Amino acid sequence: MPAFEELAAVPPSSSPLERLPAARPGEAIVSLDLERARVEQILQNAVGRRVPLAIAAASAIHMVSRNTHDMIASDDYDGTLDIAAAAISRLIPVFGLAHPCDGEEALAINVATERFANGATELRRSDGQKITSLFIRHSDMLSALSLIKRTGLLFL
Repeated sequence: MPAFEELAAVPPSSSPLERLPAARPGEAIVSLDLERARVEQILQNAVGRRVPLAIAAASAIHMVSRNTHDMIASDDYDGTLDIAAAAISRLIPVFGLAHPCDGEEALAINVATERFANGATELRRSDGQKITSLFIRHSDMLSALSLIKRTGLLFL
């Protein structure tokens, strides 16, 4: 995975997925065409006001990606989802279940010391705690994606 400094140095006209290496022989791969269709279907069928953070991250990636016909390694795609989730978390509140009995809460996320993992499905705190069931509000997602689309930037 490229360092943040490498990503920040890439001109805005470059797509983040253009920098990902192709899948290597024997690795699990992701078809960006199929993944885009899956994400769009999930969003169309979504009911309620919650959107899983991983779906919002995927939607942002596909919005700025030019190479939609590519196949990339699953691990690389998951890493890209993690980075997209970090960018989204800087724009809008992310919610999660720190403890199932506590209920949902808006998370204070320090992207310098904490990281998203497993394709934006968990937040790993600096103290080792893992928070899952990450989501954002649908209305917030629309404003974040609008900003990302207007600027063409995913990595803010």
